[in-house]
Amino acid sequence: MSRDLLKAQISSAFAKASVRQIEVHGLTVYVRGLTGAERVQLQQMAGVAQQGGEPLADYKIVALGLCDSEGLRLFDNPQDVSNLDGMILDKLAKEILEASGLSQTAVADAEKK
Repeated sequence: MSRDLLKAQISSAFAKASVRQIEVHGLTVYVRGLTGAERVQLQQMAGVAQQGGEPLADYKIVALGLCDSEGLRLFDNPQDVSNLDGMILDKLAKEILEASGLSQTAVADAEKK
């Protein structure tokens, strides 16, 4: 197999993050695992928060991972979701972190392997 063909196969197979369908207050919404670049964004935001900067709020995670049924991100600007109900943001953020393998449970499971 040629290198270019292998690269194309990998890009095609792994291009789409896992999409999860969830119900929130009777509404079906979709969240997905974060891409590599989005995980870096999340790590940078967490680093800023640890240094005493702007906190890593749930709405920022939600803006990264809330998507349509095809996995396409719905919000480019975190401020667009910042005024949603805090409990809903918390639920969505936890689902996104779980789908990304970044929840406390997912990290603990990975450490056991």
